[in-house]
Amino acid sequence: MRVFRSKSPDGPFVDSTGRSACFGKSDRTNEYVGTKVMGNYKFSCNETAYMACGHCSFFRDDDGKSYLIYHARFDDNTEYHEVRVHQLYYNEQSWPIAAPYEYSGDEISQSGYSKNDMAGTYEFVWHGTDNGTTPIASKEITLGINGKISGDVTGTWSAKSESPYCTINIDGIEYSGYFLKMHDESKSGKQVMTFAATGNNNIVIWGSKTKDAEVIEATPILNNATYTFEC
Repeated sequence: MRVFRSKSPDGPFVDSTGRSACFGKSDRTNEYVGTKVMGNYKFSCNETAYMACGHCSFFRDDDGKSYLIYHARFDDNTEYHEVRVHQLYYNEQSWPIAAPYEYSGDEISQSGYSKNDMAGTYEFVWHGTDNGTTPIASKEITLGINGKISGDVTGTWSAKSESPYCTINIDGIEYSGYFLKMHDESKSGKQVMTFAATGNNNIVIWGSKTKDAEVIEATPILNNATYTFEC
């Protein structure tokens, strides 16, 4: 599934890199054309990986909420598939980005989230641009309270005040998206913080929080006051 957009129904339709949705005579693959919605992926709460996500429909309800409806297969060597629904939210550049987990009634906080809620360790999925048949292995990253990203990838992150919007910089690429607290797809449906963002490279990234940021209390060092340091 890939996204193009236009200011007119007549086009031109382009992706986030500015490439046209129309193939040229020399084009042989669409791997580098179209802003990718998602690839084959697996979070640890999923029993199997989701594969061949496609045959999608876009639906906007009367309340203005947008949804992506599609079917997914699994990495169990069968042709069995299920219909899934993910809510779509738009980043500050108005690109639609699917939430990481299937819709279960979660609502985004328009006033944003606290830094303690957002900071922490995440399972990280980088969806890439290819049309591969192998599930994308999740990585582990930490969003530090100091705005640094460490772990399997490094960079910086920030959140816009009083809004769910965020900016994540990895390897010189800026990804624009949002934070969203939602229920994961474990049997218990645990509520976790997630993020979803897209860059001007047609790539979407997702994160699902697994651990809160640590808070370390320091001993009194001045005028009998106690200082708390967060990392």
